[in-house]
Amino acid sequence: MVQPKVMTAAAVNLTPVVLELGGKDPAIILPNTDLERWASTWMRGAFGASGQNCVGIERFIIHRSQHDEFINLMAARIRKLRLGSVLSSSEEGFVSVVDGGSMISDARFAELERLVKAAEHDGAQVVTGGERWTHAYLEEGAYFPPTLIGHVNENMEIAQTEVFAPIMLVIPYDDVQEAVAIANGSRYGLGASVFGRSQSEAVIVAHQLECGMVSINDFGVFYLNQDLPFGGVKGSGFGRFAGPEGLRGLCNTKVLVTDRWPWLVQTKIPAALDYPIRSLVTSWYVKCSLACLEMQTCF
Repeated sequence: MVQPKVMTAAAVNLTPVVLELGGKDPAIILPNTDLERWASTWMRGAFGASGQNCVGIERFIIHRSQHDEFINLMAARIRKLRLGSVLSSSEEGFVSVVDGGSMISDARFAELERLVKAAEHDGAQVVTGGERWTHAYLEEGAYFPPTLIGHVNENMEIAQTEVFAPIMLVIPYDDVQEAVAIANGSRYGLGASVFGRSQSEAVIVAHQLECGMVSINDFGVFYLNQDLPFGGVKGSGFGRFAGPEGLRGLCNTKVLVTDRWPWLVQTKIPAALDYPIRSLVTSWYVKCSLACLEMQTCF
């Protein structure tokens, strides 16, 4: 874990830190949602940058009645995705169309394959993908194919681990409160999305999510507006960057107090409270009176 090391190093000199860590972002798809309408958004949310996106959608939480329809819709698209590099070309100069590029490294491929196989062993349905892929002429590339896994249980290891890879997990639910519980049932809390026919219903659900940012009927748009604070809660860190909150986080606040009308009146110590105290009874009475006045001013 990186964050304890960062905080330990910062603690030596009491250096303030902002931690934007990992995520296991959920997308709650409310009952009777038009799946065709948002299919393109979900593809981008899961497979953009080959899944290497801190706010990429890793968990698709969908009503059980639409689970199979969702799987069929996504599988048809995912199987058509092409991996490669737009920077390479054939000897004839032909540049092929590419949907996904190489991942930054293949160092975690064995772990990804283990997580997929463990989920399958526990009852999940690996629809497509799940194993590293070797490009025909880009052998050095680190390619992990877009993967679709259905009937995932929220307690499976893969559902609790940030994969940071092109893996779409589909978790069915029976009622909306269960969907919220599944979304919140992760140690992470970075971003989230809620999709549904009614925006007002989606907003109600969004308010119940334990995370730093939520998009309604969209994905990751909170990052496009740099006037909005970006950051998470729980295991996703603390503090914010961007927005007014982010700017304040880079500042040390200083308080400066002056007399408003120094030419007319200045702060003076009441005679009854001036050291040395002349009368204990009088000073006590004045102190109590000032305390009562201060409380009335505050409330």
